[in-house]
Amino acid sequence: MNATDTATVTSLQPVWREVLAASYRALENSVAGVQDSQGDNATPCSEWTVTQVIQHAAADQLAYAMVLGIGNGPAYDPFSPSGVVDGTAAELVKDAIEQTGAAWATVSDDSETVPTPLPHGDLPTPVAAVMCALDAAVHAWDIAIATGQPSPLDDELAGHLLAAARGIVEPLRQWGAYAPVVEAEAAGNPSSTPVVDDLLRYLGRAPR
Repeated sequence: MNATDTATVTSLQPVWREVLAASYRALENSVAGVQDSQGDNATPCSEWTVTQVIQHAAADQLAYAMVLGIGNGPAYDPFSPSGVVDGTAAELVKDAIEQTGAAWATVSDDSETVPTPLPHGDLPTPVAAVMCALDAAVHAWDIAIATGQPSPLDDELAGHLLAAARGIVEPLRQWGAYAPVVEAEAAGNPSSTPVVDDLLRYLGRAPR
């Protein structure tokens, strides 16, 4: 199913603001739970530490805000995070989310499409918003897993994120933004969050 098809857009239309809010809470909570000694921990993003994932996640949100008309975007390349934060990681993320939240607040419910920082350019508004949310939520999971926190994702949120991701991620995967799909193991104990697991595997992550 293509994420820009009518059924997907219609399914996300009534929930996209809620999905954004839930994803932003997940990111802020995961970052708040990072201990001072954990910034250099390895993460499911194999090349990046916890601090680098936080920098990347904040920069991606600022990029969305900028294309929607708020702020100047990130001051660094989101794909080359330094691992050193001026101030605190919590402040970095809070500022980014506030700018992006303000940007999405300017988008009316009847806006059919909006610009995105993705290579796709303009996308249907519900899909664009949920892809922005996906970025925050999946990096919230990366940070939580790397620092011994519980997963911030649930099946309801993951279902909406997966609906948007299915038609958008493939072109990004070929450019290296996402790892290959992780195949489900044939055997094993059933998960209490099967939709979360499906989302994570689709995004190239092994559920933990």
